Amino acid sequence: MKGVLKLVGIVLLQTWIETLFAGVEPDNRIITRTPNITYDVVQDISVDISNGAVSDFMLNIPYPQSNQYQDIEWKTKVPRNLLKPYKESGDQRIFFTETNCQSVPRMLNKFRARLYRIETDFSKIGKIVPYRKSTRLYKDNIRARETRENMKNGWLRDSVQALSKESGGNPLKYARCAYAHVVTNFTYGLPPVGEESELIRTIKAKKGDCGLLSGVYIALLRAGGIPARLMACLRPIQEEGSCHCWAEFYLEGYGWFPVDVTFDLGNSPSYRHFGNYDDHTIVMTRGTNFEVASKGGQKLTMGFCQSLCFWFWNWNGANGKVDVSASFTGTTVE
Repeated sequence: MKGVLKLVGIVLLQTWIETLFAGVEPDNRIITRTPNITYDVVQDISVDISNGAVSDFMLNIPYPQSNQYQDIEWKTKVPRNLLKPYKESGDQRIFFTETNCQSVPRMLNKFRARLYRIETDFSKIGKIVPYRKSTRLYKDNIRARETRENMKNGWLRDSVQALSKESGGNPLKYARCAYAHVVTNFTYGLPPVGEESELIRTIKAKKGDCGLLSGVYIALLRAGGIPARLMACLRPIQEEGSCHCWAEFYLEGYGWFPVDVTFDLGNSPSYRHFGNYDDHTIVMTRGTNFEVASKGGQKLTMGFCQSLCFWFWNWNGANGKVDVSASFTGTTVE
């Protein structure tokens, strides 16, 4: 029995270490963080349920946390029972779920966000070590099943083959070459609507918005064996294009590095957004396609979450209707 308990303890410790490791940031000798701007932010979400109760309800709200891009200082306290982890990224979220749901507490959240400009000196990276492919970090950010499905696309398959040959098995060089490949082959815009996946439609149209183009970059990296993920972000000062996305790729032993293909499109690659970040956005969620489960047992994959996601189901004669109002506003702190 003691042996079993010891084994369980070791497994739990390993899981905790891997989850913690998912949040490791690059060495500050490689990454330079320069103060950029500070916001006081108010996040206000109200849910109105009418026409009776809802059989099963879920509300998922990003809970911004400190990372290499930002320092977050919360002014309000979110009830601990509502804070849930994303095991894949180590981030937290506010998650409310209830069966026979007749009301949802108002979410009025306030925090201060100090944002940073990021610059990477890749010349300071030494020996490139192999990835630890058994870790949660690697598996969750390679998405092997999804990657195998994506590789059925001829353009992606040919691109990965060419990039692998050009980089000679060096993941940093591969990531840099993939950046050039995307910015020289794609333009900004939206692909036609269709039944195929967003990734395939973007590849065929050779155009997409920040999220779609970052998705192409991430697909190229994952297919090349490099962990990568999408960064979902918001600008608290409401303006056109107040949402934004970029990508991160991981180097074993060094951490996560930002790559934004959006602002260098259609040009000879300047690489000014490869390893560098300079925007006034708050990171809300790191990663996509997280599985969530309701109190009533409903499971689904949350594809993407920049501000909030909600779902509800009715059965056994229930006819409840849900209306959600939300705002995310900030003021600049001098």
